Amino acid sequence: MTSRRLVNPDAITLAEAAEMLGMSEVTVTRFRREGLLITLEGLPSYSRADVQEFIDNPWLNGRQAAMILGISHVRVSQLANEERIPVHVTKSGQRVYRHRQIEVVANARAERPTR
Repeated sequence: MTSRRLVNPDAITLAEAAEMLGMSEVTVTRFRREGLLITLEGLPSYSRADVQEFIDNPWLNGRQAAMILGISHVRVSQLANEERIPVHVTKSGQRVYRHRQIEVVANARAERPTR
């Protein structure tokens, strides 16, 4: 009797993830190592939903977040340290921010009454 392996319908290969993202397999692997993309547990593959989220809601560096917020990148770091904006620290120590979350903060700042 042969064993049947359960296949996750959400699973895609490294090559498919790279094609979806429009980048090389090396870059996708680097993002995985940094914790920005994850592989499916126990499988050498990626989640189609996770890759789509990466496309729809990209990671920003501090300078990109600062441009959206209209503040300096130093102030972005200060706000992250104070836990006033959500931040993800990669395995190499780089701070990155989700685009949608930064937009929410920017919109809240814009709606705030001026002093």
